Amino acid sequence: MARSRVRSRLALLAVFTSTALATLIAGPVHASDNITPDGFHDNTGSLIGYDGAATCFAAGWAIDPDLESARVTVQILSDGVPVWTGPADQYREDLLSYPSDGYHGFFVELDGLIRPDVPHVITVRAEDVNVPGLWVDLGQLTPPTLTCTSMWGSLDTTSSVMTRSACLIEGWAADLDTPTGPRAEVRISIDGVVAAETTADLYRDDVRLAGFGDGYSGWSVNLFGKLSSNRPHHVTAEERDTTAKRIWVPLEPQTGIDVTCIAQRGPGG
Repeated sequence: MARSRVRSRLALLAVFTSTALATLIAGPVHASDNITPDGFHDNTGSLIGYDGAATCFAAGWAIDPDLESARVTVQILSDGVPVWTGPADQYREDLLSYPSDGYHGFFVELDGLIRPDVPHVITVRAEDVNVPGLWVDLGQLTPPTLTCTSMWGSLDTTSSVMTRSACLIEGWAADLDTPTGPRAEVRISIDGVVAAETTADLYRDDVRLAGFGDGYSGWSVNLFGKLSSNRPHHVTAEERDTTAKRIWVPLEPQTGIDVTCIAQRGPGG
């Protein structure tokens, strides 16, 4: 631990020294000559704004063109309030073409930094190397609204045509706050209308081996009789915890699947 701290301090000292030397050689930077940091807020959680605690994050990059060797300080804000400040110093191969040494990325886990189960607007800004206190908002690729939740799961059935005897969908759902119970609730919507609800309490060894509780997180719903036969329907699944019953969170794939249940018996049906 002591050696790690020494290495970190030496690294910070090296950055500070290189910045100071560059300033001495080039002389003071005038406001008219200063170039503000460049960068991007690449991603915040999932595309529709829900993400489990394991992948609730903000990521991107920042470089100051005035001193490309410097590690730019970035700040992550939730609803306009700073929740994390630190250097953009993680390696990203795509930044080698900037040109730079590639160590200008940031990846920050937001679990524990923002209130869970509540939507937040996440923004990122970078501080100018030559003008301390001058912050520049970074652009972003995905929507900034994010809801971090401890719920996790998936709709494992893929889009398909099913016979009457096999017209069911399956998946798993777990609340990491209560990994051994009570069990998560799951609801199924067909063409945007809620058609069924169930409890995720079936045993799945793959879920247990993946580290999501004791494995009793599986669920299965028979769709026959809940949709019109012989034509496709769009099916989505959501989950929520059974204690606080806070919010319904979409299961992966968040875009849902397309299912057709045929009435006539097919091979083995």
